[in-house]
Amino acid sequence: MPLDRLLSALRAALPEESAPLLSAQDSIIELVELMRDESPAAVLAKAALFASKQENSGATRTRRGGLDFLVRFDLRDDRLVFTSGDADVRWALSPQIAHRALCEANFAVEAIHDISLTFGVELFELLGLRNLSATMGEIFAREVYRLMKDRLLPNPNQDGYPDLIALTPKGVEYVEKHRRLGQMSDKSHWSPFPFGGVEVKSTCGNTPPASEMAKPSIGESRLPILVSAEWKAHHRETNNLLGVYWDFVDGLPTFLAIFFRNDLVKDDWGRIVQPREGGGRTTSVSIMKRKGVRKMGAGWLVLPDDDEMLARLGQRTVFAFGEVRRAERDRH
Repeated sequence: MPLDRLLSALRAALPEESAPLLSAQDSIIELVELMRDESPAAVLAKAALFASKQENSGATRTRRGGLDFLVRFDLRDDRLVFTSGDADVRWALSPQIAHRALCEANFAVEAIHDISLTFGVELFELLGLRNLSATMGEIFAREVYRLMKDRLLPNPNQDGYPDLIALTPKGVEYVEKHRRLGQMSDKSHWSPFPFGGVEVKSTCGNTPPASEMAKPSIGESRLPILVSAEWKAHHRETNNLLGVYWDFVDGLPTFLAIFFRNDLVKDDWGRIVQPREGGGRTTSVSIMKRKGVRKMGAGWLVLPDDDEMLARLGQRTVFAFGEVRRAERDRH
């Protein structure tokens, strides 16, 4: 890349308050000094995103870029607690943190897409819908962890439960004990983790069967024909669930809504379906029942501030949160 384009990309990535201090002769060193609180990695990532957009004919994403969100502020802390087994600790999940994680995760998705596209890789198409949805859940979980490193840690076992474990005093002792014993990869110690945490699962909802209408392609919004939604788990004990909903907006996967419940029970989940020999499923799965989905819907933390989207997501057969009263929401 020519130096002038690199400098231009770096300028575009800097905080807005730094812009008046720049000139056409700025060196990269001078630009780096203006990063303020931004880490070099973050600024370079944003610069790469800007440059890749220029490479890709300056892709415009007006609707995605203009999204606003409603953040819940009327939930009691006891409905947001995610710790257990440590009587002196009752940590609650902040809806504001969920909103920040959503925004940062949406930026990460855009960066991943545009940078990979610069190298001619249609990453999200390569993943396919099922793997893409799982990837979206992982991206969001990592953002929550990044914002709550003092209280959460990714589960040491990739199949452990929950996805993010709580670093309460007893939780830290437990982790250190098993680290000393060399048991960080033994699933039996990490599923379930005895001191709580947050499980993250994502969904893009369900559309009519292919026998009725063609399925949307990767990049096409599913929201206009959304008929239902639910989350899936490998067991019926899943709780402290941070449920993520996403859809394609301006062709890109986009996080649109976040839900949380810490009072799910076994009966909120359907019977476990075991894989059939020679069948398509490779693992056992339990699908959340409608009453479980309604509970999750009532526990919304973040919703899109868009009347059309709210109407679709609030349908009785989808998340069933109904009309969102202005007194219960804060626009961000």
